[in-house]
Amino acid sequence: MLGPEAQARAIEELLLRGKYKKIALIWNQSDGPKSVHDAIIKVLSADSAYTVVADESVTKGENDFKTSIAKIKAAKPEVVMAYISPQVGIFAKQAKDLKLNVPFVGGPPFEIMDQIIAAQGGLDNQLFVANDNVAYTDAFYKKYDIYPTIAGDYAYDAVSQLIEAVNVDNSKASIIKFLRGDFKGVSGIYENNGDGSFDVVQVVKKWNGEKFVVVK
Repeated sequence: MLGPEAQARAIEELLLRGKYKKIALIWNQSDGPKSVHDAIIKVLSADSAYTVVADESVTKGENDFKTSIAKIKAAKPEVVMAYISPQVGIFAKQAKDLKLNVPFVGGPPFEIMDQIIAAQGGLDNQLFVANDNVAYTDAFYKKYDIYPTIAGDYAYDAVSQLIEAVNVDNSKASIIKFLRGDFKGVSGIYENNGDGSFDVVQVVKKWNGEKFVVVK
């Protein structure tokens, strides 16, 4: 999966840069959200154009965000980066009820269907960065009447990549060479970093109230 540094860069480049200067953050204290939070703080701190006006952490299982929402609202941010998994939907619902009327941005937790349902409209048209997998998720939904779980597209691509590698030439050297190259899957383009790791090209997406769409 995409590492926290790459996810943070994508959020800054595709969602924040040139649009917002006063940033509020809310995140929960589990490994994934914390690592993305720490990476985005590093990115924002390196650019004097940004001011972090609020930085709220909550416990891993927290479901009452009213105190944090009040603090964020008082700080008057231009945007809120919400990286709370798996409670971002509850946060968005409470923020809507408490009239925190600023945009939210985030990452893959915004496309968990349970969270969209829990948000009761609070995540509609909020922008997030994630894989370019809309065609895959639409096809999955059409076939199974449910959206795939988070990271399901990565698992599908991992198996597909191995099958393709073997079908090209099943010699060990050929397979290794293939697996070290860029790869196009249902998640979009995987770019090889040259060290055995990959970054997945991110796009801006939203749930428009009926389906996921790519914004840019």
